[in-house]
Amino acid sequence: SSISSYDPFACLEQVMAFRPNCNDPDLLRELSSIHRSDLVLVCSLKEYELLRDFYNIPEEKLCVATFWIDPATITPAAAATTKNYEERNDFCVLGGFRHAPNVDAVEQL
Repeated sequence: SSISSYDPFACLEQVMAFRPNCNDPDLLRELSSIHRSDLVLVCSLKEYELLRDFYNIPEEKLCVATFWIDPATITPAAAATTKNYEERNDFCVLGGFRHAPNVDAVEQL
């Protein structure tokens, strides 16, 4: 199986249904950081709703800043200049390395 056939959304429903233990120190540290922040960029509407509705983060602190692009919005000219997966060699990560999921993501990439 190659990386190009990997479906990152195969377990999306299971992932979205997961709720961490409220006594988990990583979760408490993450929520504490959010409360200390003036603005929190979230990657999806689902994350926004989770923070707002489940963890009661004030809506005015949250901003959806999706980095995912709807393929239907890509013009043919833009698509022609986009490298395929095998041709890409750089990436950018936002986050600190004291948060285990960030470390895991970088190690996987």
